[in-house]
Amino acid sequence: MARTLRLDTVERQHLFRLAEVPDAAADGAASQLLPAEIRAVLDQLVPMPANVVTERFDILAWNAAYAVLFPPPADPVLADPVLAYPVLASTGRHERNSLLYCFTQPSCCTAFENQAEQRAALVAQLRAAYGRHVGDPAWTGFIRRLEAASPEFAAAWATQDVAQPASHAKVFRHPRYPRLAMTSTSFAVQAAPGTRLVVYTPADQATRRAMAALVAEHEAGTPTPRWPCWPAHQARARELVPG
Repeated sequence: MARTLRLDTVERQHLFRLAEVPDAAADGAASQLLPAEIRAVLDQLVPMPANVVTERFDILAWNAAYAVLFPPPADPVLADPVLAYPVLASTGRHERNSLLYCFTQPSCCTAFENQAEQRAALVAQLRAAYGRHVGDPAWTGFIRRLEAASPEFAAAWATQDVAQPASHAKVFRHPRYPRLAMTSTSFAVQAAPGTRLVVYTPADQATRRAMAALVAEHEAGTPTPRWPCWPAHQARARELVPG
């Protein structure tokens, strides 16, 4: 019916909501709807890290400050998927998703210092969003895949906790800076329904200076610093990636 009536994305989503059936194309549509103005806003927020995510935490866009804080998800080079999401190395796809990162990144090189808190908050938000996508094969498959990849996710999902996006105190770590304290704040992106802009505001001057320095190095072409465990992950990547 949506095709016959030639509905645009917003009209299509409204139709599916009225019919109370999942729209498998919703996440892809959100990505296509992301306007150039939003990307310009992201750039203007530097040196504050910022990205745009879907309800399922797929990362659609990010700025340079986010790239240096989370080099693996922001790195499009297919040859290095293992550092970001080791459980997905054999799929041959480089997927950018905050939940996949949080639950599959090895503890030796995760960017989160207070990882347990972040995991609980992310799963509770996913559970709340899932209520709007019950029966959607894409969502069901994503959740089943995470349950298989991470016993921690499976346990958190089973608690049935729900939460809405809100401001959270987050502590990050980086090969050059052991502690980067920030506050994350979410804003709905009206031009792309189902997405939100997440901005990470430095909580102190030391973090602000560190982010400015990291962005300056990035813009100057300085090689991305690696964790000491990087060679071991690279060796594992070569074993898992065909050819």
